[in-house]
Amino acid sequence: MKFLKIFGLVIITILLSTVGLLFFWGSGLNNTVLNQDYYQKVFQETDLISNLHQGLEENLSEMMVPDDEDDDMPEEMEEILDDILGTLLNVYDAEWFADKLTNAVDDLFAFINQEKTELVIEIDLTERKDQFVDELNQYFQDYSDEELADMEIERAEISEFVDEIVEDMEFLNEPIVIDLADEEMEELNEVLQEVNSYRTLFFVISIAFIALLIGLVFLILKLTKGLTFLGIVFSIISLLFIFKMLAISFVVAPLIAEEIEVDFILQEDIQTLIDVTVKNFLIAPIVILVIGVAMIVTAIVLKKKNKSGDDFLADEPRKPMPEIKKEEPKKDDSEK
Repeated sequence: MKFLKIFGLVIITILLSTVGLLFFWGSGLNNTVLNQDYYQKVFQETDLISNLHQGLEENLSEMMVPDDEDDDMPEEMEEILDDILGTLLNVYDAEWFADKLTNAVDDLFAFINQEKTELVIEIDLTERKDQFVDELNQYFQDYSDEELADMEIERAEISEFVDEIVEDMEFLNEPIVIDLADEEMEELNEVLQEVNSYRTLFFVISIAFIALLIGLVFLILKLTKGLTFLGIVFSIISLLFIFKMLAISFVVAPLIAEEIEVDFILQEDIQTLIDVTVKNFLIAPIVILVIGVAMIVTAIVLKKKNKSGDDFLADEPRKPMPEIKKEEPKKDDSEK
C-alpha cells in the first residue's frame, strides 16, 4: 500500500509539473501577444513609435523616390522634397501615429473577442489634410520672389501648385482600409477565431486537470500532509520557471538585442520590449509561488494545532486510550 502511494505521488508530481509549466506559458502568451493591454504597455514604456517616426523623417524621401529618378533630380528639388515630406510628418506626428496604432489594436482585439462581427481597420489621413495644405502653402509663401522664380512658380499660383502636390499623394485623398471580410484575409480571420476558442478551452482544461490532481493528493495524504506536498511542488515549479525567465531577460535578451537589426528600431527598444514581455510572463508563476508558500505555512500551523489538542483538523483520528480495568476487591473468607 505504501509503495502504491509513493508511485501515485510521483506520477501526480510529474503531471502537475508538466501541466503547470504549460499553464505558465499559456498564461504568459495570454498576458502578452493575446492581450491588448500588453501593447499599451509596450507603447508607453518604449520609444518605439517615436523612433519609427524619426526613422521615417530620415528615410521617407528615399523610400518614395526611385533610385533612377533620384539620380536625375536637381539638388534644389531634393531639398524641397525633403522639406515637403518633413512638413507632412510634422502634421502627422508621433502622437498621431500612436493614436492610430492604438485604435487598430483595440479594433483587432474587439474582433478576436467576438465583440465585433467584422474587422475593418481604417487609417484616415484625410482628417489632417487641410492642416498639411495650410502648412505647405505657408512653406512656399516664405520663399522670396526670386526663389519662387527659380522654381518657376508665381506667388499667385502657390495655392494651385500645392493642391497639385497633395493630389499626387494618393494616400492623403482617401482612407486606407484593411477589411478582414475580403477573401484575401479570410484565412487570417479563421485563424484568429480558432486562437480565441482554443485559448478558452486550454485554460478550462488546465484548471480542471490541476484541480483533479489536487483532489487526488488530498485523498492520498489527507489535509496537512497534502498541503505540505502541494506547497513544495507549486513552489519548486514556480521558482524554476521564474529563474528561467530571469535568465532570458538578463542573459539571453541582451544577446538577441545585439543580433537583431531592424530599421528605425533601437536596440534599447528591443531590450525594453523583451523586459516588458518577461514581466508579463512572470505574473502567473509569482501568484502560484505565493499560493505554494501559503500552503506550507498553513500546514505548519495545522500541525501545531493538532499537537496542542485541537483534534478537529487532524489528518488521522487519535487512537483511543486503553481502558483500565478496575480489579474488584477480594472477598474475605469471613464474608463467606
